[in-house]
Amino acid sequence: MNKKQLIACLMTVFMLNAVCSGCSDNKTPSQNHSSATDSLEESSNMESTAELSSSPADMITSSESTLSAGEPSKRTSSAASKVSSKANALSSQGTSSSSQKTGYISKANTKVEPTRTLTQIKSMLSSDAMKCDSYDLKKYTTPYWNGNIVYNESLNFIKDPKTGESSAPLLYNAAEILSVKNSKLNITYEEGIDYTYANGKITLTKNSRIHTFQYGDIYFNSGHDNNRWALKSGLGYKYTLFYEGTYFHENQIAVTYLHSEPWTGFKPDYEGDNLPNVINKLKKGENVKIVYYGDSITKGGNASGMFGVAPNMPIWAEMVTQRLKQAYPKANITMYNPAENATDSTQGLKDCKVKVANQKPDLVIMGYGMNDGTNSKLTPAAYQSNIKMIREMVRALYSKQTDFILIATTLPNPEIKLGDASYQAEYESVLYELEQKGTLGGEGGTIVANMTKTHQELLKKKRFFDMTANNVNHPNDFLVRAQAQNVLSLLIENYQ
Repeated sequence: MNKKQLIACLMTVFMLNAVCSGCSDNKTPSQNHSSATDSLEESSNMESTAELSSSPADMITSSESTLSAGEPSKRTSSAASKVSSKANALSSQGTSSSSQKTGYISKANTKVEPTRTLTQIKSMLSSDAMKCDSYDLKKYTTPYWNGNIVYNESLNFIKDPKTGESSAPLLYNAAEILSVKNSKLNITYEEGIDYTYANGKITLTKNSRIHTFQYGDIYFNSGHDNNRWALKSGLGYKYTLFYEGTYFHENQIAVTYLHSEPWTGFKPDYEGDNLPNVINKLKKGENVKIVYYGDSITKGGNASGMFGVAPNMPIWAEMVTQRLKQAYPKANITMYNPAENATDSTQGLKDCKVKVANQKPDLVIMGYGMNDGTNSKLTPAAYQSNIKMIREMVRALYSKQTDFILIATTLPNPEIKLGDASYQAEYESVLYELEQKGTLGGEGGTIVANMTKTHQELLKKKRFFDMTANNVNHPNDFLVRAQAQNVLSLLIENYQ
């Protein structure tokens, strides 16, 4: 960036300071958890799903109907299809050799795990490896797409008003259930007494100790208040429950199980070659400063550790930093996380000098998009412009060598009505256009951590209800873990 460009950027920030950011001053629906609920405004709708189901029952109790929850609306289909086709071709394209060439340098991970029998799987695992009775950094950050064991996968239950059954689908067909526990991991439930398992689903018994919601606990036709959120039309109900804090977490269960299925969906791959400056410092054992910048999801919402409840899983940024320290033990890695609730990329641009550039980062991991796509109603072009200017300002004010990871946001509850903008699914394509291969000692690289695609893939097998902490837009421990796993896979070669 030359002097004229820098002056133009600074003038833009000066002008932005005179304008309200659009969402940061809005009040959130909940009055019970003010620090966490500021981030409610990070919600979006996906209009196409309104036509997928005649009632919430069809959507929340069927993994087939939830398959469409991760699919883009008609307005987003063009951009999303470009990303999908591009992602399929990435592995054969290789990467750009020029630091000036941008767009789609990411590689798709096409490695498929071999199919193993249950006997083979169990012979490869110790007894300790087959249990997870408390938070464990290694187990919680083991990618769900690798290996043959899933630790503490979250499930939520609601009684189907048509059948009276309470069941929930797992991500894989389990070859053996190792444990079913409450979310705090201090109660173990018994198969045949509390639940049964068949055809990829956990189903509660009549006298199960496991909590199940009634439909009247989640869906309403009257009484719109701070804890009831408007639904899209055509679902049979007007409102659904919104609640911040630990309410949903405490009513979920955690399932650890073995499976023999290979993961064939989207999964990230190592991108260290595109971030040579920070990777070189990590490998050489130098000082490395990471700044995590973004909204309340980047801040950590809603990891259980944020609220001091078991299993007290840390926020994803802390898990990433801790695993990086293990992977690069000679490096002196420090982190700074100034992420704020209820913010968007416009606010991020206004604050980036103090909160990012002044911190002298070697790597910036930036996650905006949930608020941008709804309350701020930023078009993909406007969103991309903000993200690009943040990157340019940080490099101009501190160092051109700073590397960036841009996070394409997770998705909100597909049943929720949240205004006339729902751009989240479109943002991933414009973030890919900002990718660039860095040069060692020269301009830093930029890559994308695609949580949009990750969430969409998970929604093909699991329901939004099983991965949410507030029923609107915040991830629970399981989805927070997926974000850490995604970012770590980009930064650690052959990550397991």
